[in-house]
Amino acid sequence: MITSLALENIFHSFDGKREILLGLNLNVPIGQVLTIEGNSGSGKSLVLKIAAGFLEPEEGTLQVNGKDFSQSSIDQRLEMRLQTSFCFENGGLLSNKTLAENIKLPLIYHHLWDDLINQTHFERLVKLFGIENYLNLRPDAAPPGARKVAGLIRAFLTGGQVI
Repeated sequence: MITSLALENIFHSFDGKREILLGLNLNVPIGQVLTIEGNSGSGKSLVLKIAAGFLEPEEGTLQVNGKDFSQSSIDQRLEMRLQTSFCFENGGLLSNKTLAENIKLPLIYHHLWDDLINQTHFERLVKLFGIENYLNLRPDAAPPGARKVAGLIRAFLTGGQVI
C-alpha cells in the first residue's frame, strides 16, 4: 500500500540541453486530488511519469513510503506500479487489440482479472462513459474521444491508489 509519495529535488532535461524540471519538490497527497497545471511543454507529463516510476529523473529521488524508488527491487517496483494507474495522453493503446482488450490488458497481464468482479466493474465504467458501441473496434477505427476514454477507464479499472 502506498502511504506517501514524494519527488525530492528533481532535475530533468530533454536531450541534456533543454532544462524542464529544476529542483522540483512535491509531496503527493494520497487519497486526495492533486492538479498539475502549466503551459504546453512545461513538464506536467514529465512530472507524472517520474511520480509513477516510469522514468528516472536525471537528479533527485522519487520517494515511495519514505524509500528511494530507484533502490527498490524488481518486486517492489512491480508492487508500486500495480498500485498506480496511469492514463497516457494518447490513450497508450495497442493497435492490434480492441478497445475492450486494451482496457482489460493490465489486469489480464498481471493475472489479476477476476471474471465476475472485474467484468461487472468494466461494464459499469463502459456504460458510465458511454463507449459501449466502440468496444470491438481497434484504436485506429475508434473516434479519438473513445480512445481517450478507453485509456481513462483502464486507469479506473485497475483500481490504483494513485491515478
